[in-house]
Amino acid sequence: MKLRYHLFSFLFIASIGAIDITLNAQNEQGIKFFKGSWEELLATAKKNKKPFWVDFWAPWCGPCRLLNQTTFTDKNVAEYSAKIFLAYKINIDENPGQGLASKYRISSIPAIVFFDHNGNEIGRVVGYQNQTAFLESLKKYTPKSAERSLHKATTVVENSIEAYLALKNEFFMQLIAPFRKDTLFWNYLQQAKEYGRANKDWEFEEITQLAQKELPAEKLWYLQAFYELGNQNYNGFIQRVNTLFEQNKLAPFELHWLAWLCYDMEDIPHEPFRWINSLAREVPSYEILDTKAAMLLKDKKVDLAKETIAAALKLAKTENKDDTSTKILLELTKAAN
Repeated sequence: MKLRYHLFSFLFIASIGAIDITLNAQNEQGIKFFKGSWEELLATAKKNKKPFWVDFWAPWCGPCRLLNQTTFTDKNVAEYSAKIFLAYKINIDENPGQGLASKYRISSIPAIVFFDHNGNEIGRVVGYQNQTAFLESLKKYTPKSAERSLHKATTVVENSIEAYLALKNEFFMQLIAPFRKDTLFWNYLQQAKEYGRANKDWEFEEITQLAQKELPAEKLWYLQAFYELGNQNYNGFIQRVNTLFEQNKLAPFELHWLAWLCYDMEDIPHEPFRWINSLAREVPSYEILDTKAAMLLKDKKVDLAKETIAAALKLAKTENKDDTSTKILLELTKAAN
């Protein structure tokens, strides 16, 4: 029994060490901790009226390491924390960590202490918390003033996105007018997408057989692609479009529209960026750059989005185009920082 216990302990510690190595890259996608001194943290929090939380930890603390590997890498935790708080780490084995641990009566770690923007403690949690529990703690200790500011900012962003999407919808309805004029084809397309949403395989097979008699052969692939789009089989949709993209069989307006259809995906795949980048190189236009900027911003590539927005606004003047949608994107990049 003793040998088994020691073997388990060794394997557990070894596995934690391995996880530390493999999850270092993941942690870059999680909580972004403030890197300055304690004094700089207090000054930044006060200046920006931003509450903050502090993780008191030590390298030898197993639960502290688990927090780093799991909770602090969680996307939802990281996004909520970044909207409300500054986050900071204090190693209690080093100075000034030893003095601060004493000042704030840290007797057990991990200990996470929450402060308002003036540096007054407003709560704490001790011990390991998983993603769900820590997210609830973040919400519990969110000051009312910060909550109101977040709600206001979120409302402004949501309204801006809604306004942007309304403009884009109007533009694309004009762009794909040749498709929509072919009423038979357009109805088949919408029906295929609807059957995909409802997982109606049998009905889709029936309309596919009928479409083979009524539609040109070169348009039939669209039905399967839109069925997969409705069914959220995004890999299938991407592969079908990408095959024709590689074969140079899509008109620029088609490729532009199909790339935009990927905007609604939670994570935009690599291929639609290839399509829109290809269009931006070969047939550059204000509208194409505007779409590219929106996709980059959705993918959280804020710096690249800003560069593309600048190029789009410049091209809008040259082409004498209404640049309202791009100006909305510019405001959204400010909110993204």
